[in-house]
Amino acid sequence: GKPNLRETAGTVYTMAPEVFLGQYTSKIDIWSVGVMAFMALSSHVPFFGQHRSDVVDRIMMGKFSFKANRWRKISKQGKSFVRDLLQKKPERRPTAYESSRSVWLNRSFEASVRFPREAVMQNVSESIETFAAFSKLKKLALMIVAHKSTSKEIGVLRKAFQSYDAERTGVVTKKQFIATLGGQGYSKHDLDTMFQGADIDGTGLIRYTEFLAATIEATGAINEERLAEAFDRLDADDSGFISRQNLSSFLGDGFSQDDIDEIIADADL
Repeated sequence: GKPNLRETAGTVYTMAPEVFLGQYTSKIDIWSVGVMAFMALSSHVPFFGQHRSDVVDRIMMGKFSFKANRWRKISKQGKSFVRDLLQKKPERRPTAYESSRSVWLNRSFEASVRFPREAVMQNVSESIETFAAFSKLKKLALMIVAHKSTSKEIGVLRKAFQSYDAERTGVVTKKQFIATLGGQGYSKHDLDTMFQGADIDGTGLIRYTEFLAATIEATGAINEERLAEAFDRLDADDSGFISRQNLSSFLGDGFSQDDIDEIIADADL
């Protein structure tokens, strides 16, 4: 049979709508696979928001889109696979066996991890756009992930940074940022928001470490385990939660108490 389950576990981004109603079946796993497939194909989450409540609201509506530029290169079969798994009503989702028999999953693919430069830069800009909406706490976690990434994982991002940092100063000015992204269809408001979102410390410049944090998702190197490790590092005293003292110790003198209070409030903790 299909036993009803009631406990919740895991990250909110991959939870199915019925989880929040408190009663569900194993079909929630099909939904989670759909979310992960969406993320793998686009480097974006299908249901996003600055706060947990925003994410839950979007999940409950069950509405997502394939509007990001990267979806233009994804086949109709790939989109259909994701759409089938992300059906709001559990009974409309395929079984695990049916999903595994998907025509799209059983295609033959060329073994290549190289992307044309244009596609890489597009993925980078889309990642920055997504990053801008994250809470400051998640941005810090991504900085930790980027710092612990291997040279192989961030090699393409180093080259992307050099495209922005045309003068090789080690930082990206707002002028350089706009000049690099000016031809990609972003409005002035979009560019302002993206730049401010990537400028984590508010200096008016994007440092290399900030750039890596804002773009690391473009490499597909992010998963729940790595984020959990990053949050564990912030929770230096192993208390089970991130305190003002934890953030103060991690960030050092460059951040005031008001800055830290803002991070806590922004994380909706």
